[in-house]
Amino acid sequence: RMDQSLQADPKPVATLPAPRTAPAAGPRPSPMPPPNDSSMPAAPDAARGNDEAAAAAPVKPAKLQDVWVLTNPSGATAMLDGAGDSACTTPCMLHAAAGQHALAVSMVEMAPEQRAIRVGEASLDVPLITLHRQMSTLLLSSTPSAAEVYVDGRKQEQRTPAQLTLTPGNHAIAVQRGGQRVGQTLELRSGESTAITLAIN
Repeated sequence: RMDQSLQADPKPVATLPAPRTAPAAGPRPSPMPPPNDSSMPAAPDAARGNDEAAAAAPVKPAKLQDVWVLTNPSGATAMLDGAGDSACTTPCMLHAAAGQHALAVSMVEMAPEQRAIRVGEASLDVPLITLHRQMSTLLLSSTPSAAEVYVDGRKQEQRTPAQLTLTPGNHAIAVQRGGQRVGQTLELRSGESTAITLAIN
């Protein structure tokens, strides 16, 4: 009977928790980096930001100084650094930043003039520029040679063949030998050379 009662009403058996195992010795794993979210803006680069800010800053234009140009005779064309859009007719005023500049002056039938000027922190008066007439060259020959030479009725020291430096424009040229004289009127152009031969009959 006692065995039957024990079998009919068994008592619960208490269960013990499983023992915890200690972690294995060794380096701990490093924490995982946060996921890279491309939708989030990247942190600005300080150096790049400074460069962009400097590039975006407006550049202060250099102050232009007055450059006064006088020529003798007046009416010449003055130009700085070959900039035709800033040319003026003397007497006139040009404008230039501080520094070294090339001043060019030109006029019809006049030899061109150039000046190297330095502009400072104040206006500049360029010294008077005197223009000289650009001469023409006449190469005069005759047949026969060794004839006397006349220009505008005035006898010249040279005899043919002769090289004469004359002002541009019209001139009466004549040669004479043995009592015979021939001539013609020529138009000489500024800075050019002209060659003629006059035949004495």
